[in-house]
Amino acid sequence: MKPIWRALLVALFLGAMGYGVAKLNLWGAQASSQRGSDSIVQRLFADRYPTHRPGERVRTADPNAAPRVRIVYLGDATMPAMRPWGWVGAFPSVGQQAQMLSDLAAPPGLRPPRAVFLDMLYYGHGLDAAATAAQQLADEDYGALINAAGRASHAAAWRDRPICRDTPLLKIACMIRAGGVAVVIGKASAAEALTPVQQALDEVALLAPVEAALSSYPLTFDGLAGSDARQISPAMALYAAACFGELDQCGEPVLKAAWQAAQGTEADTAAFDAEREPMDVVWGARDPAALSDAERIGDCQDVGLVGAYLDALIWRPKPGGGGRGQACPYTPSAAYEAVVGRLATDRPRLERLLSDNVVLVGSQMAGSGDWIASPVQGPIPGVHYHAMALANLLDWGLGGYRRESLGGVDADLVEAVLVALLSFVSLVLLMIRNDQWAKAEAVAPHRLNARVYGPIYAAMLGVAGLVVAVVVYVCAAGHLMPLNWFAVLGLVWAHGAYSAHEAISGDVGRTLAARRWTAPLLNVRKRIRGFFNFEEDRLSLTRRPSTPAGEGAAPGEP
Repeated sequence: MKPIWRALLVALFLGAMGYGVAKLNLWGAQASSQRGSDSIVQRLFADRYPTHRPGERVRTADPNAAPRVRIVYLGDATMPAMRPWGWVGAFPSVGQQAQMLSDLAAPPGLRPPRAVFLDMLYYGHGLDAAATAAQQLADEDYGALINAAGRASHAAAWRDRPICRDTPLLKIACMIRAGGVAVVIGKASAAEALTPVQQALDEVALLAPVEAALSSYPLTFDGLAGSDARQISPAMALYAAACFGELDQCGEPVLKAAWQAAQGTEADTAAFDAEREPMDVVWGARDPAALSDAERIGDCQDVGLVGAYLDALIWRPKPGGGGRGQACPYTPSAAYEAVVGRLATDRPRLERLLSDNVVLVGSQMAGSGDWIASPVQGPIPGVHYHAMALANLLDWGLGGYRRESLGGVDADLVEAVLVALLSFVSLVLLMIRNDQWAKAEAVAPHRLNARVYGPIYAAMLGVAGLVVAVVVYVCAAGHLMPLNWFAVLGLVWAHGAYSAHEAISGDVGRTLAARRWTAPLLNVRKRIRGFFNFEEDRLSLTRRPSTPAGEGAAPGEP
């Protein structure tokens, strides 16, 4: 068989092996390498998030009507700063949170937000079987929270319409059509049964599951066992609320159907209850120079392109937020105490924060358990994950986010083809080296000039790296599938090193041996190799006597 065909078969076998390992995910190798490679790509491209900032793209004739994403947080300084307003304790009471919702959903003298999301969980005495429904609602002013949510969402205008309770999208559409603010409140899981407090909240607001993994952000969830109802994630609910305020519902057929159905009395739920695959959230960052002190979080800084490459290798998170060279979160945030304090008199700035925007409220307290390990900013409040997912949706829509496929082709198959192609190229380059060696041997036996084999070995190593870098850049710039470049490069380089290890060792060794200044180094290398060579060692201290050949030697011995 000709060498070129043998090389092709070996490359195809290697690609098929890589595809099988990726699909089987043996020992979690595929998943871990995928997370590692994507984490570095996210850090490299975080500050190159689209220039038409998500949530700031003009969708209507009025530029001021385009929704933006903003975060209002409760930080460690919130309770001390809010003491003049009667806030005491370690965390705001339910009644104080009800007042906060009213302040944000109905700012005096300003246009309200499109939607408000409370990234908090409310249970009441849900685990206390002896507590009556009335007791649960009265506990800790849950009644005040329910009333505040009902006023903000204009629940009186839609809560008695059966169609508005048919699906989550229809409920959001009914809130917007009634002239209210879409109020979304977190719940721990899509499968949990609602407590009486949550049931009362669900009458006036939308409860959305906050369960999400960093590897994929869901848009929809299966409901309770035995239920046909599908639930939606906070980012999906907020995206719908933002789009229902647009002239064309962001051009999304699924949202147009819900918007039109909410106006009538019947809905074709099959049109917008279809399951959608999870998103691969693309993380972004902002230039800290463009952020005010109130909008910063942690110890963020702009490291630039070169710094981003170095940062991808040496970045280490710090507990409770912050990290070396980390970029600022993409979504600007402001402390609640600033909203009711100094921002209350700065009307233009308060309007930019709240009016016609989507506002997410969450905790930023160091002792809180709601922190996630962002690939870009290190430990970061979980509310920023929902905000980043929403920003992706506002920028690229339901069909434009990255998927685990490229143009309908399996991502693992694309990577397998890339492995086969690059492996074949490395074998062809090795054959070229062997041809050069045969020519050099006729002129200078046992020596191949480094100026000949050097570029060949560099090409074997560099071509794979260059091709993978280009593919990674194209995928990142086009927001396509996240290429597992860890696995591709690792497999190709390992195969190239195995195929050419004797040739590389011989070429480099002969080249060094021909130079006088390398003789001491080669002697040291020989001694080190001998020290670590245990193939000829025995436990016996006496050495085996040598037997001259032909004098009593056992059969098979020299």
